[in-house]
Amino acid sequence: MAAFLFVSTLLLYLPTFKNDFIQFDDQGYITENPEVSRGLTQGGIRWAFGTFYQANWHPLTWISHMLDCSLFGLEPGWHHLMNAFLHSLNTALLFMALRLMTGQNWRCFMVAALFGWHPQHVESVAWASERKDVLCGFFFILTLATYTCYARMPRARTYVAAILLFGCALMSKPMAVTLPFVLLLLDFWPLQRWIKPIPGTGPAPKPEWIILCKAAIPLVLEKIPFFILAGCDAVVTFLAQKQAGAMMSVAALPLSYRVGNALWSYLRYASDALVPAGLSLLYPYREHLPLFLVGVSVVFLATWTFLFLVWWRRFPSLIMGWLWFLGMLVPTIGLVQVGAQSMADRYMYLPVIGLFVAMVWGVADGLAQKEAIRRTAQVGVRVVSALVLASCLVLTYRQIQYWRNTFTLFGHTLEVTGENGVAYYCLGLGCQKQGNQADALVMYKKAVEISPGFYPAQFGLGSILILQGHNADAQPYWAAAEALGGHNPVLEYNMGMILMKSGQAAAALPHLQDAAAQDGNNPDYHSGLGFAFQTLAQYPLAEKELSRALALDPSNSYARYCLASTLMAAGQTNQALQEYQISVRLQPEVAEAHYNLGMAFLDSGDWNGAQKEFARELQLAPGDARGHYRLAQVFSKKGQWTLAAREFQTSLRLMPSLKPARSELNSLLQAHPEALQGHSPPEN
Repeated sequence: MAAFLFVSTLLLYLPTFKNDFIQFDDQGYITENPEVSRGLTQGGIRWAFGTFYQANWHPLTWISHMLDCSLFGLEPGWHHLMNAFLHSLNTALLFMALRLMTGQNWRCFMVAALFGWHPQHVESVAWASERKDVLCGFFFILTLATYTCYARMPRARTYVAAILLFGCALMSKPMAVTLPFVLLLLDFWPLQRWIKPIPGTGPAPKPEWIILCKAAIPLVLEKIPFFILAGCDAVVTFLAQKQAGAMMSVAALPLSYRVGNALWSYLRYASDALVPAGLSLLYPYREHLPLFLVGVSVVFLATWTFLFLVWWRRFPSLIMGWLWFLGMLVPTIGLVQVGAQSMADRYMYLPVIGLFVAMVWGVADGLAQKEAIRRTAQVGVRVVSALVLASCLVLTYRQIQYWRNTFTLFGHTLEVTGENGVAYYCLGLGCQKQGNQADALVMYKKAVEISPGFYPAQFGLGSILILQGHNADAQPYWAAAEALGGHNPVLEYNMGMILMKSGQAAAALPHLQDAAAQDGNNPDYHSGLGFAFQTLAQYPLAEKELSRALALDPSNSYARYCLASTLMAAGQTNQALQEYQISVRLQPEVAEAHYNLGMAFLDSGDWNGAQKEFARELQLAPGDARGHYRLAQVFSKKGQWTLAAREFQTSLRLMPSLKPARSELNSLLQAHPEALQGHSPPEN
């Protein structure tokens, strides 16, 4: 059964292999994150444990992305396939963990199949950036299984193993902070550690609530290490999100609105689990909450909670699964709001297990108590179960198709949610990546029009106007972004780098200085500031900032390259050579590092060293016209005219517009016509 669940789930998600990265978090997590994209390195691992990048602390997630880049580079299909593999593994592990707890084969199979094939989970699996969901789920389910082994046969090593696995879950995604609460629910049912039968007397007597509370005290004390870990992770996550400016202020979103939205979201999450129609990546906040639906949500939550409490003796699985669902969603339900979404399907990756357990066991136990209809109902239940699973397969396959690329995904999002500022913003990013500035400008303007309080849209519109040379038009949008973003260092750094890209180093300098002043321990901020000083020919200040960046992160290749370039421009050739050599040692398989070192040798007159580095660079990137051109210069310096002519011609074949190569080749042939040796002269 476990093998079938794994293989079938993996086959279901195989189409994600053809999907692209999307312009929503995938840049920051993978494609435009130099620490991740360079692969798994010692410096990268240190960075993973020490960074609050992307407003979270999840080092194991960063390391898993780095491992993917080491194995597959930036080929999106393999990143998606790794997510699918982990989700398929989680599906099989969930079946095995539930079976370990309950001994029920088909009920556990049904819950695991719903978990693996439900369309609500497509977001967590088909989105490369949501590796944290499936990785956290892997360690979360392993923790449940290990804790079950401990509960059945208490041993110190099993208990310690459960704590360590819980720590790994927290280091994958902070949503695992609710796991101690889930363990207490498992103690109630199915482990039945709250109610212990007396040997030889049949089922345990029906205890009163006070007896249950007393029985829970030692179980709560047993979870103290789990609660301590959860508390520490919650504090770290709070600091990370506060530092990044990711938390929405009470002024921007009042507490009364948050409470109403949270209550309504519970109803929407449950209804989407039962009838998964109209699923979307982004569910924007409504300007006015539908009070009627908030009231319905309150009635729904109160009624079902009351009924499940009343039925706890006859159907303990109902209250356990229901509280699992309610409790696990608390960190993401929106009372502390992070991001622009009113709810998100990815938040249901683990909480929905509780709902599935309550539904499957509730139906099975209810029918088991009706002897007269049990046999007849069994056939009907099997037919309905098969239809439900088949529907999940069809809907999930269809949902996966929407994730092909940025345009299919956010086009579908607009179909489902209507006018959606975040969706238009992401479409603008997609257009900008394709070089379609005109459409990107239209999308950003639409995003700002719909969601003026979404500061990335204000920033995006201002940025594209800056890049188009309309500085005056851009300033109101950047001012709005700064006001909405809370003057945070991430925003200031991004503004500075946009100005650098547009060639306005002097204007970029205050933004980059502000970012470095606010967060002095971020190496990227010092790197950007050093680059600005270098561009402005303020070499001592550039050297100071770039050295500071490398002190914080010795593996920061961008900072080291800028430092070497600064030293070279300042006339400190020997020191520059040392920095380039360190870059090559840290990145032996990166062609650009060898090219830079070759240029340093070329400038210093070390022709043999330059030849070695350019040759290695061309082994790694044989189609690089620059490398062939520079190698031709080296051969020319060494008097090897035939080799020089061949490399000049190769560079021109790869890049006909490389005028310096054509000019130098013509000069070479005028002085040494024998260098052709049967080769055709270059076309002028």
